[in-house]
Amino acid sequence: TALTLSNQNEAVSPRPQPGLTEKEINELARQQRLSDILTPLSSKEDLENPNSPQSKALAWLLGPMHTFMDPDRNITMLQHGVPAKQVIEERYVMATLYYSLGGEEWTKQDYFLNAVPTRKWSSDLLQADEKGLITGIFLGENNLQGVIPPEIQYLQRLQHFHIQENFVNGTVPVQMKQ
Repeated sequence: TALTLSNQNEAVSPRPQPGLTEKEINELARQQRLSDILTPLSSKEDLENPNSPQSKALAWLLGPMHTFMDPDRNITMLQHGVPAKQVIEERYVMATLYYSLGGEEWTKQDYFLNAVPTRKWSSDLLQADEKGLITGIFLGENNLQGVIPPEIQYLQRLQHFHIQENFVNGTVPVQMKQ
């Protein structure tokens, strides 16, 4: 199956292919719904470049580990009354952060990019509010290498972002400084 992007504000859409089973059609539709939520967060160029952190995060979120994630169903999606869209965006942003800052080489990774809720990826590296949304990221002295992705601005509840004593470039998006 193939996904194509049209522009930054348009959704990723599956190409119709003859002979698909109902299960495959449903999976393409699920991927479409997830992509509709995520494509406004990143540029078309980043999402189409298979080596970009954004493309890797999108592929991870669309992958088989996340077949339970469907914004049209409430199954495993609503954590403490948080809309599914917000949960999906948070997972995507955190995965983009992981890939942008060389997560594969981090000294401490805990359960990053695991199927568990994002707040459970690490009790030492992440802090969450009563609704389970990330409010703190504590990745100091953790062998981070790379650039802070602009998508971090979409972590709506983020209050603490500690990345000292690492090899990180870039700036914190202006929207976060407010």
